[in-house]
Amino acid sequence: MHIHKKLISAIRGFRSGWKVKAQAAKLSGRRSYQAGAFNRLTQDWRISGGDGDSEVRFDIESLRERSRDLERSGGLMVRYLNASEKNVLKTGCGFELQNRALNGWGRPDLAANEMIEEAWAEWCKPKNCTVTGEESFYEVCRLALRSRKRDGGYLLRKIIDPKANAFGFTLQMYEIDYLDVNYNEVLGNGNKIIMGVEKNAQYKTIAYHMLTEHPKDMMFGGRVYRRVRIPAEEIIHYFLKQRQSQCVGVPEASAAMLGMHHLREYEISEMIAARGAANKGGYFTPGDDGESPYSGENEQTTGELGTEKTGAILGDSEPGQMDILPKGAGFIPYDPTHPTQQFGDFVRNCKLGIASGLDMAYSTLVGDMADANFSSMRTGLIDERRTFMKEQAHMIEHLVIPIFEPWLATAMTMRAVNISMSRFAQVNKPMFRGVRWDWVDPLKDMQAEELALKLKIKTRQQIIEQSDSDMDLEETFAQSGYEKELAKEEGIELEEKPAAQQKAKMEPDDAAASNGNGRKIVVAGH
Repeated sequence: MHIHKKLISAIRGFRSGWKVKAQAAKLSGRRSYQAGAFNRLTQDWRISGGDGDSEVRFDIESLRERSRDLERSGGLMVRYLNASEKNVLKTGCGFELQNRALNGWGRPDLAANEMIEEAWAEWCKPKNCTVTGEESFYEVCRLALRSRKRDGGYLLRKIIDPKANAFGFTLQMYEIDYLDVNYNEVLGNGNKIIMGVEKNAQYKTIAYHMLTEHPKDMMFGGRVYRRVRIPAEEIIHYFLKQRQSQCVGVPEASAAMLGMHHLREYEISEMIAARGAANKGGYFTPGDDGESPYSGENEQTTGELGTEKTGAILGDSEPGQMDILPKGAGFIPYDPTHPTQQFGDFVRNCKLGIASGLDMAYSTLVGDMADANFSSMRTGLIDERRTFMKEQAHMIEHLVIPIFEPWLATAMTMRAVNISMSRFAQVNKPMFRGVRWDWVDPLKDMQAEELALKLKIKTRQQIIEQSDSDMDLEETFAQSGYEKELAKEEGIELEEKPAAQQKAKMEPDDAAASNGNGRKIVVAGH
């Protein structure tokens, strides 16, 4: 009996342990992330694994063409591209150069900086900047930014040629279509060509395989497109990398493109429906005998001014049109209600989602300021301007600096910048600035900057850099000094006395002149 009880206890313990293990196994089989689970709630969530290039390889060309179609159609895509240009690039120069070279005493080398800035401004003109002689540096930056956002990238070739111009440096521009994205191959030396970009074993870009003609050229058919290999040192491939393994970029509006397309088609359909509703059409019904009032649509009658009208029951609807009801026929009005009362709110919500996908403020993208107030505008502007400053930093780092440094080297070699090449590292200290913005209430911001100066938590140089001024601190002081000297020569007083000194001061009357109350008025400055 005792042995029997022990056996039963052992069996129960085994069963209990098995249940615990089974429960633990069941729990361990569950995914840690609900979004990663495969069940009936996620069965329509299709995913595709792969590296950055595999994900875009088969869609990149259709994405580009659809993005360009949205631009051609106008609307939100054009607004998005134009707003990006206006808020990233300074009008006329793209990015303003302020060179910060120092001399041997650690002071700004004003002569070298001025020489470099003047030479850069000269090179940025269309006659020097590109091989065509048609695009200025501002236009290069504008096309590069617009192409990156619309097409996913842009290509520039750096050409060093003493015969090109006085600086020996110029640029050749290519649309991203020239990169042969359909060329994929493993070379004998171990390099891989991925979508036209040649990489070595460390995944460093070695060369670009580009077409000699635009693959979508419709003007001249029957061409045989050749492919050429261009070393990576000569090419600037400007795009926004989203993944480390990515060789080519995708249109940056791709997250919102489908929404923009459907919204555009919906608005067109709603507009056509509203146009039809405005005409107030309808249908004739047969008479009591069940027969049509007309024998056929070939029956002709003569209308006003000799125009012919068909006897067909159905006809085109025109604004203000009125017809005679056929004998014995009835009429059923066609009166659709378009647009609906929910049309405005629905479209607005769609545009809010699109603005979110584009990482742009709704008011900037749409131009709708109906619900805006001071606080909401300021909060939205601060976030949006940080986004634009991030865009500026990316463009300076990946486009402007890679152009400036070889330009400066060749310009110094050609003596267009008369500084010894031994000082290249010393004078190669560029600082580029994009556009800056005025605030909603500039008076309060100026008062805040004045207070920051008094507390010594901000410098005048920082204030100038955050403004949209085209001058640096040295230029500002020099211009201010010149204005003072010029005003002095002309006998003009520029500096106004403090307001407290402008008030009349009342003092005891110790002279004959008095205002009758035993006090005289003494005006400051008199």
